[in-house]
Amino acid sequence: MRAILLGAVLAVAFSGPAEAQRDPLSLLLAEPKFERTLLYAGADTPEDKPRLLAIVNGAIADVRGLPIPRDPELVRSRLARGIAELDTFATEDRDRGDWYLLRAWRASGFRVESGLFEVPDQRILSLH
Repeated sequence: MRAILLGAVLAVAFSGPAEAQRDPLSLLLAEPKFERTLLYAGADTPEDKPRLLAIVNGAIADVRGLPIPRDPELVRSRLARGIAELDTFATEDRDRGDWYLLRAWRASGFRVESGLFEVPDQRILSLH
């Protein structure tokens, strides 16, 4: 009886809006970005941060809005556009943005190489 009750409580706890919050793309979207860490000094200038956030969060939100299962070509195309938009920023900010966008590829459920970079995805992911 306890097992059935516990199962019912867990089913209610993990359904509805909470389910959306556990979606990997939603979690990535909600994550603070371009903040100072041990390995990253934060956005190069205060005025860069809102622009960086708009590019990265916009790409993640667009990918999240695609129908499931997501078409890898559509995801790749949208992420590639974000990568191109990051091109005018400082190297560290571009690298950080690339890291977030590659994480969006993975959060979309893809485990194959993204083809977004000239180096293997793991190299980008290991930088942060």
